[in-house]
This record gives sequence, C-alpha cells and structure tokens, in this order.
Amino acid sequence: MFKNYVKIALLVSLMIGQVAIAGKNTPNGTTTKSPATLAMYKALKDRSPKDLSTALKNGADVNDADKYSTALGTALNNNFGAQSIVGRKNFDANKRDNTAEGMTPLMLAALKFNEPVMYALVKKGADITAVTKKSGKSIIELVKAAQAQQLKSVRKMLALDVKAENAEVEATEITQI
Repeated sequence: MFKNYVKIALLVSLMIGQVAIAGKNTPNGTTTKSPATLAMYKALKDRSPKDLSTALKNGADVNDADKYSTALGTALNNNFGAQSIVGRKNFDANKRDNTAEGMTPLMLAALKFNEPVMYALVKKGADITAVTKKSGKSIIELVKAAQAQQLKSVRKMLALDVKAENAEVEATEITQI
C-alpha cells in the first residue's frame, strides 16, 4: 500500500509541475513535500503503524510544518504516532508551528495532556520556559485555559443532561395523571 501511495504522490507532483526536487521551493512559490512525508501524514491519518514506520525509514520530514500544523501536531490530534516522530534523531524539540500563536512541540503535547510525549520532548531539550508568539502564554497558562474550557464544556453537557432528565420526569408525571 505504501509503495503505491508513494508512486501516486510522485506522479501527481510531476503532473502538476511542482517538483523538480521534492521538499524545495518551486518556481511558482509553493513548497512540495517528499513522497515519504506525504506517506507519513497519510499513515498518521489512517493510524497505520506499518506505513508510518516505512515512511520514517524512507526519510519523511518529521519537522515538517504547513500553515496549520506540524507532523507532531497531526500525530497528537490523531492520538497516534507522536512518540515515533519525537523519537527520531533529527526531530527538533523546539520548532514552532506556523500558526499565529507559534506553538512549540511541548505546548502541543501539554494541550493534549500527553505525558509520555512531554517527557520525551523535555529529554530532547524542549524549552520549558517558551511562551506563545501572539499572546505570550506559558505552557502552564495554556493548560489552565484548556482545562477551564473543558470544565465549561462538561458543565454545559451536565446541565443539558439534567434538563433532559427533568423533561423525562415531567413527561412521566403527566402521563400518569
């Protein structure tokens, strides 16, 4: 499956004329990803250990970032493959994503409450004092804000559940009269 995906990705890239050298800027200003990097993202999305391992062995760029996320961000969002990415020798534990906030890998892992990845990042030299670019929030402030938002959501769901239970009780009482 991986080999077919790499062939298709390479053919499509060649057909649209964007690659002479994968991963480099092209004349029209876009940046292309290598077939191995594309395969890595697909493996992360599909949660396929075998395909992820193959993509990493074939040189997928674990420090890749686009406008919205990083390879690690994708792994954390899919709850799959983050430790494999962080474990690569060339992984940059302090490379920020390209969002306005400029989150570090440690910030992303902290927001997902992923302790094993946080531990691996700190061991790799992640800056524990980093703050976001735009709002200047520390890792602790980000986690507190995320927890507050989660708590707000839970309270909202519980309130809805209580309203639903009350509606059921009222409906039962009416039918019994």
